[in-house]
Amino acid sequence: MFRGGRADHVQELASRPDEDFLQGSGGAIVFSRAIRAASPLLIRELQESFDGKAGRLLTHAGVEDMFYGKGSVVWYWHGGKWVVVAGAN
Repeated sequence: MFRGGRADHVQELASRPDEDFLQGSGGAIVFSRAIRAASPLLIRELQESFDGKAGRLLTHAGVEDMFYGKGSVVWYWHGGKWVVVAGAN
């Protein structure tokens, strides 16, 4: 991750072995992990669907870390560290 868009703030986020994200699809084994930007609106919608409550005040985008067909988590930079704030089932 290039936090703040700066090359001198590079961080690795949620490193996991590729094998953790393999699944069958159409008779083949495929890699099924993806990431995308998660807007504050998307994070709020995911949080509300999870526990019926809107989370903390969100001032910027997070990173949705997905395993297709299985679920996701959203990483959000808060208080000097990455925290999980929401995800899809």
